[in-house]
Amino acid sequence: MAHRLPGHEDIITDLRCVGDELYAVDLRNALVRWDLRSGRRIATIEVPTIHSLSLAIAPGGRALALGGYGDIELIELSGRKSRFKLEMPRCDQQPGDLLCARWKVREVEEFGYEGGSPSRHKESGPQWYVQDLAFSGDGGLLLAGRADGVAILIDTASGKPLARLAIGDDDHAAVALTADGATAALGNRDGLVTLWDVASRTELRVTHESGEIVAGLAFSPDATALAAAGPGQAVTIWELGR
Repeated sequence: MAHRLPGHEDIITDLRCVGDELYAVDLRNALVRWDLRSGRRIATIEVPTIHSLSLAIAPGGRALALGGYGDIELIELSGRKSRFKLEMPRCDQQPGDLLCARWKVREVEEFGYEGGSPSRHKESGPQWYVQDLAFSGDGGLLLAGRADGVAILIDTASGKPLARLAIGDDDHAAVALTADGATAALGNRDGLVTLWDVASRTELRVTHESGEIVAGLAFSPDATALAAAGPGQAVTIWELGR
């Protein structure tokens, strides 16, 4: 039997389970903790991020990471305290910052009102939306995938950005980390998947499913296989043979 868990005031953007508890975050920045069995709301945590979009929980449930519009926050679940919050500057202002994000000019079409003709105009904006998050097995590393095709590797103890990995000029980056934190995977909207050696920051392997978005990635616990959401309505499994 299914049961609904009401209580959010806006769209739920991501959720994760830890044991018999569920954490769900919405666009109003309410992080709600539920008891899965009873459907009881345990607590609500207001998080000071801008429109939370992605959520990940460190192995063991010790900490929780949230990604939003231009920021990443790590919260200690035991005391509900923020360990760090990282904000992303513009690359044209701080080009040497590993966290920096590009501003992109795009063409926007607006439909006409009351039978009027549609119009087109150009606008610029940041491509810093954090769409996906992944922890290493010990929780020591966090990988954040953004809407500009960039993934940022972060040391969770210090909050220091360690590396910047890119998967082309794209507007999407799904991410995954092996349990030992040795290998990272990135996937984009064009069906490209790249594997990276974390220690050397070098690209190891590239696969491509032309024109199909890679919506999500996950390594097997022993890192011998990588699962990708796509192409289309399928899940693709790559045997890595480590």
